[in-house]
Amino acid sequence: MNKNSDLTERLTAVYKRSGMTKTEFANRIGISRQQLSNLLNGKQLPSISPVMNICKAFSVMKEWLMNGKGSMEWEIKQIFRMIIR
Repeated sequence: MNKNSDLTERLTAVYKRSGMTKTEFANRIGISRQQLSNLLNGKQLPSISPVMNICKAFSVMKEWLMNGKGSMEWEIKQIFRMIIR
C-alpha cells in the first residue's frame, strides 16, 4: 500500500466512526460533499484546514491521521497536559 491509500483508509475510518452522512461530515469539516467523496476515494489529498477540522471535531490525533503514527484518538494524558498548560 502507498502512503496516499493509507491516508484514505484512515480518513474513511474516521468518517465511518462518526456515524454521519457524507453531507453532515463534509459540513462539519468545512468542505463540500464532492470534496469528501474525492478524499474517501483517494482522488484528492486533504488540505491542512480539513485535516485540522477533523482532528478537532472528532478528537483524532493529527500525527495518526496524516502518518499513521500513534493512536487514533487523544489519550487522557494528552488532554490533561493541554488543560494544565
